[in-house]
Parts: sequence; structure tokens; C-alpha cells
Amino acid sequence: MGIDARPTASPRDRLDRLHIYYVLGRADTRDAGFDNRFIGNWEEDGTSFLFFSTDTTPEVEAFVQSRPELTLVDHFDMAYDEWQPVDHFPILAGGFSIHPAWSGATPDPAGRTLVLDPGVVFGSGCHATTSDCLEALDLAWSGQDLRPKTVIDLGTGTGILSVAAAMLGAEAIVGVDINFLAAQTALRNTRLNRVQDRVLIVKGDATDFAGAPADLLMANIHYDIMKHILAGPGFLRCRRFILSGLLRTPARMVLDQLEKMPVSITKQWNSDGIWYTLLGKVISG
Repeated sequence: MGIDARPTASPRDRLDRLHIYYVLGRADTRDAGFDNRFIGNWEEDGTSFLFFSTDTTPEVEAFVQSRPELTLVDHFDMAYDEWQPVDHFPILAGGFSIHPAWSGATPDPAGRTLVLDPGVVFGSGCHATTSDCLEALDLAWSGQDLRPKTVIDLGTGTGILSVAAAMLGAEAIVGVDINFLAAQTALRNTRLNRVQDRVLIVKGDATDFAGAPADLLMANIHYDIMKHILAGPGFLRCRRFILSGLLRTPARMVLDQLEKMPVSITKQWNSDGIWYTLLGKVISG
């Protein structure tokens, strides 16, 4: 599904602290009646994390008690900077300069200045996999014959890679994330960087979009999902690919899988001996 284009407030614009409620079960908050202190719901593996700007324990307890399939496990009160470190900005990676939205920086595609509001979603650019993907993107555009025009970004998170691809010159990008809160955040960042006319953000399953033909497929995603993407017949419809989010053993398994396919690896990144990123291309027959 496409993401509603209504403007959303940024958590960082309005708070210094986060109140996070850890709930067992999938919490459907659409009819919860929470007020504007509610930031969003991160669902993962049958659990929900409800984010608020202030302590809303009575309201959350009442919400959970009205839904027997849910169990409130814990409540965390922390500074925003503890959840989303901000002292690493600006970030320099792949020729990009990434600035937080609250810094007052202006996006500049020519200067590769990217403005990002990570909200409560991971993907601010400080993680090794994200910065390595930005370097891989830069390299993917360095040649003259294979500069991507169409891009699929699986597990888009904050949308940082989709925005970067648009700044490099991609004409049509689809960013996909299964988490609605991530998709909302990514949509906000396409607007902040004025590339929403070329980037479509979709809330959906990455495997449903992996088969779409594209000049470049990016997947900074868990191996359990990536292995299905690689095994699908649609993977070889892309011309180039960036695969990341891989620890050492899964990276080896991905490389073993790729060795059996008509592809070549252009470059590998290994950050701290822990995280691996691959840039490669499909060899046409």
C-alpha cells in the first residue's frame, strides 16, 4: 500500500524524551484514541513498541486491558538521544553530507547535502551498513554506461538510500518497508529533501517487490528475508545490486549463493569484521 501523503510531525521537533511501551502482540492503534503525544507503533515479530512524547501509562494500560490478545510487558523512559544518538551528525559517507532536520541545513543535490529526520526509526547513517551502502551507491553511479535510472530499495527504513539515489540522478525509486512507522518516516524524508516526485514509499513485504525489473536493487535487510529475495526468479531482472545488513556467516552464505548465479561482485565492504556489504552486477547472457 502507498503511504498517506498527509504531513506528519517529527518526534525530534517536539520532544526531548521518549516513553516506550513494550507490548506482546500486534497492537492495532488505529482506533485507540491516543492524542498527539502518540508518535507511532513499531511492530516486529509479534510484539509492539508504542512511542509517546510523555508518560501515558494510564492510557496505554486501559488500551491493553481492552484487548485481551495484548500484554503490557514494560515501560521505558529515556532521552531521545539515548534512543537515536545525534552527536554523530553531520555524517560523511559516499560523497554525501547528512545533516539532521533540526540543524536548519538545506538539502542540496548538487552538493550532495542530505537532510534527515530519523524520528524513532533506525537508519540515520551512523551504522556501518548504511554508510557502506552510500559508498556503494556512489560507486554505482561512477561509470558511464550503467548509471541507474530505476531503483528498488528494500527495507528502506528512514528512506536515506532512496533519497540518496534520487540525488544521484535516479528517475524512479520505490522504497519498501514492512513497518508502517518506517514508511511514514521515509515519506517525511523524501519531502524534506524535495524528491517525493521521484520516490514512491510503499508499506509492504520486500519479497513482493524483489522481482520488479530495475537498474539497481538495494537490500539492507535481514538475511532471513534476503535469502528468499536471491532465490526468487526476479532477482536476476535487476542490472546491479547492493546487498547489506549481513553478519559474517550470512555474508558467506550469500556469497555462496551468488557464486551459482550469473553475477559478478564489483566490491565488498567489511566494517570492523562484523558487517558486510556487497556491490555487484548481473551478467547478461
